[in-house]
This record gives sequence, structure tokens and C-alpha cells, in this order.
Amino acid sequence: PGTPAMESTANVTNDMYMADHYQKSIFSGDFQGMPFQGESMTGYDNVKKVFMNTWIDNMSTGVMYSEGTWNEATKSIEFKGMATDPMAGKQLPFREVVTYTSNDSYKMEMYNTMNGKEFKSMEVVFTRKK
Repeated sequence: PGTPAMESTANVTNDMYMADHYQKSIFSGDFQGMPFQGESMTGYDNVKKVFMNTWIDNMSTGVMYSEGTWNEATKSIEFKGMATDPMAGKQLPFREVVTYTSNDSYKMEMYNTMNGKEFKSMEVVFTRKK
């Protein structure tokens, strides 16, 4: 909060796997001048009736896990989960909203909570390469 936004460019490859039950997304790019790699898995849990998402990357050793529901009106999934704050060493809530803006584009917004206040920590716009 209170700092200018940083911009960077990255590539992501999305593939369905495990009998098309899950989408694997492989990310690569630069973050603050350092090579960045990340991987997410998104699927739908038919028993719990929720979307689930995991995230790992080369900047940390933790696994982020969240669950979310589809909002037809906004064409989005709102995920909620807990993530380890590496500075404090404790679990903090986060919220992620993935909005499908067209067949060729979607947006991910990440919100974190600090001192009881939620703030937007990241916004990523994904556009299909043609």
C-alpha cells in the first residue's frame, strides 16, 4: 500500500491434464529484475462444489491454496485462502478474483489483508497470443 505499481511482462502456458479435470498454468518472466517461474493448478471439486487453486513459485517455498465460487453476473471466480507471510511467519488471508473478459483475455486481481485492512497487491491481465 502507498507505493507505485511495478510493471512486468511474462508468459503463461495453460494446459488441461488429468483427464481434463485440471488446468495447469506455467508462468515465466522477470520480477524486479530476477527470473520468475510459477505454476498453478485449477480445478473444480464436484463434491464440495467449489473451484480450487494451488500456486507455487521460485520466490518462496510455500504452497498457496484457495477455494472459490463462480459468479455468473461478473463472469468471475472469487478465490479465498490463507498464505504464509514470510516476514511475519504467520498465515494471512488473501482473496483472488479471476474475471474472464473475453475468449482471448482474463484478469487476475490479488488482495491481501494487513492490519485488518484489505488492499490490492497485484493485477495481471492475460491476453492470448495469436
